Amino acid sequence: MAFQLAEEQNSIVLAPVGWNIKVIAVPGSGKSTVLVYRVGHLLQSGIDADRILVVMFNDSAAVNFKNDLEQLEYMHLPEVRTYHSYAKKIGFLLEKSGVIPAQNFMPESYKYKRFYKECLSQFIPTHLHKKMQVTSSVTVSAFTKFNELCKSSLLEPEVVFSQFHYSEQLFPFIEAYRQSEQKRKAENIQFFPDLIYDIVMLHREHPDLLRRFINKYDVVMVDEYQDANAASHTLVKIISGTKACVNVVGDDDQTIYDFTGASPRFLKDEIDRDFNDVKLFKLSKTYRYGHTAALVANNIIHNNSDRIDKICISGRNDLNTNFSIAHYDDLHADIKQSDLIDNIKQFLLDGGTYSDIAILIRSYSSTFTLELALLRSGFPYFISKDSKTILDSLNTAFLSDMLVLLSENSSKAEKSGALQRFLVSFLWGVDGSKLSHAIEMIFLGDADKSISAFTKSYSTSLSQYEFDIITRRIKAVHIVLKSRNKETGYLLQRLFKEARFESFFNKKRNGHVELKKLTLLLDFYASLDDNIDVALGIINELKELTTQSTDANAIQFCTLHKSKGLAWPYVIMAHCEEGVCPSIDCGTDPYQIEVERRLFYVGMTRVRKKLTLHLPRDKKLTRSLNAYSGSMEKVDYFRPNLASRFVYESNLLSAVQIGFELYKQVNRSNIFSSDNRRLYNCYLEAVGVDYRISGLGGEV
Repeated sequence: MAFQLAEEQNSIVLAPVGWNIKVIAVPGSGKSTVLVYRVGHLLQSGIDADRILVVMFNDSAAVNFKNDLEQLEYMHLPEVRTYHSYAKKIGFLLEKSGVIPAQNFMPESYKYKRFYKECLSQFIPTHLHKKMQVTSSVTVSAFTKFNELCKSSLLEPEVVFSQFHYSEQLFPFIEAYRQSEQKRKAENIQFFPDLIYDIVMLHREHPDLLRRFINKYDVVMVDEYQDANAASHTLVKIISGTKACVNVVGDDDQTIYDFTGASPRFLKDEIDRDFNDVKLFKLSKTYRYGHTAALVANNIIHNNSDRIDKICISGRNDLNTNFSIAHYDDLHADIKQSDLIDNIKQFLLDGGTYSDIAILIRSYSSTFTLELALLRSGFPYFISKDSKTILDSLNTAFLSDMLVLLSENSSKAEKSGALQRFLVSFLWGVDGSKLSHAIEMIFLGDADKSISAFTKSYSTSLSQYEFDIITRRIKAVHIVLKSRNKETGYLLQRLFKEARFESFFNKKRNGHVELKKLTLLLDFYASLDDNIDVALGIINELKELTTQSTDANAIQFCTLHKSKGLAWPYVIMAHCEEGVCPSIDCGTDPYQIEVERRLFYVGMTRVRKKLTLHLPRDKKLTRSLNAYSGSMEKVDYFRPNLASRFVYESNLLSAVQIGFELYKQVNRSNIFSSDNRRLYNCYLEAVGVDYRISGLGGEV
């Protein structure tokens, strides 16, 4: 395996095998390569492969690391596991030897949710069921997350409830958790979140039972230690015992899974406290992006106080990572996204491909206007399997049914199905199967008989509210089908208006949000073509395009959390707005703001060649950037159309200028003063140039 290591990388690889070491690695610093070579050095130093354990954060990382180890060309290689798979292995061996009863392991998520849904119904007092909506997916999800936090943090449920600021309405979760644990243990059931927890608790209560698994290794190597929580950290301590040396690698600035109990403190403090004489190493050079991106990243993350002091330096003097800003007019309504589309077009004209592009978002629920803009431009894209595109949404299905219904070329069966779905659309729980006779009368053009048939079929099964809505929709269909104007936009908007969908949504809780999305989507449909059949064909082609794009050349949507460990030539940081990132849920909590800042940092450091900050038009930001300021006014609330504080902190224009000067190897800077002067000078010193930012109106 041939690879030229940098000096700081080599010092870690060749560190004495008997040392406990902690490596702080900036994004793109080649830590995976360093870990592989470190394993090679351990083997070459005479440590048996069976005496080395490598722990990775997830399955894909474990598989990739195993493949990388194959390049070492040793006959026998160390065991590579995740925390969970190693805990499961311990449990299996204990079961096999009869130390603990056999566990019924259920990896399926639907069984997991079903179990805790039943627990909520069983253990939450009956009089609170309606208030807490114990069977709703939202409540079940909140309870499973509470359950996972209790286990990953090793804290009592009361402490978790308080520490993570749960709503008082969810106070019954505390007792429900205790009783659900009793039920789970009585039935010997084990879910994925229980694997580590059960082993840790078994060791806490009966340490002798795990004696055979302690001091088994000489070296325990753990990657991504910034994602460690109390349970995983304790498992590492158990495995290591008093004999093994630990080699942990991570970046506290990339701790973004706080909702799983992860905290920077395990890498920052706990590892030093629980293991003797831990030696600190730093991988400070990134080989992913150029100086500008490194400078911007430093400017932002240095606003966090709970971190290990370090600076990210670009090791790529040959790469100038370009930055741009793309403005939008309204977070929820700008479906043109002109600036962003122009940026994408320019990237493609410069030789980039669709698959080079990633749009990073805070959550999948925020893709609506961006997707519409891409569809309008004919750009292929895909979204993770965890979410659906807007073309797979209920709103799209509703509008497509309207097109099928209004098309003169749809078959009778297609029209009947579309009409049935249209009449009961957004009326959850209403069965449309009894509408067949009424539908026949509608197509015969007899309004009175169609309403009469509907009344007869549903005389006792609908509320008056539901009855009135469907009656109105039947009348609306009769009116629109007789229209002489056959243009797509006219027919869609006329049917929408006659059926009074605007009034329908405005009466629903948060219905105005759904109405806004639906009307924007309706306008998009109307703009496709005046001919309904052509418009319907375009929609079907677009659906096929986005479906096929997962395996083709297409733009990728990815959440900031899921972007961890990935990189793209062109990264678009979408919706850099106060209330989005940082999330409005943070309020003014300094800890949560630091978590959000780390998340933003992770997202922007996925870039290689170009990064676009996508944000609202904010005049204050323009003034701040032009003044080379690195901060914004104190914000105690989240006002709409205010750019994210993290963009203010980027001090973008000064960072771009200094980064370009370093790329061009200009032996001076045109930046004489900046709020980030000290940080810039640390960077300039680290890269070995002679000049500094003086802050006095001229260079030193």
